[in-house]
Amino acid sequence: MSDDGLRIVDHSSSEDVASYSTGSKDRYFGWSDTPGLPAKELATLFAERFPRIVRMGRGRDWAYAGWLTEAIGRAERGGPSSLPVFFADYPLELDPTHLPPPVRTRTRWRRAWDAVRRERRR
Repeated sequence: MSDDGLRIVDHSSSEDVASYSTGSKDRYFGWSDTPGLPAKELATLFAERFPRIVRMGRGRDWAYAGWLTEAIGRAERGGPSSLPVFFADYPLELDPTHLPPPVRTRTRWRRAWDAVRRERRR
């Protein structure tokens, strides 16, 4: 991901990208066996089918967790029209106050974890 958290920089490996469009309705990520499944079952399937993405997402990111909590709260209070949308097949005007925080890029993430591992070895 780019540092702004909105663009996929390198999607050469399909293992690194889980694509979904609302046009797919309840056939998440192109799966034909998911219509009607509750969120927890979908999360379990996601972890099973995209283990590399799950591994890359391990760790704590309090800035993102706070943003996501706020986004979910807006959606719960305002309904489906309040869901965050960053990509669409129509023009979007993004509210900068609703954008996610910068992401931990692979390079920054690896450097951080390497530092943690070095400290643990001491």
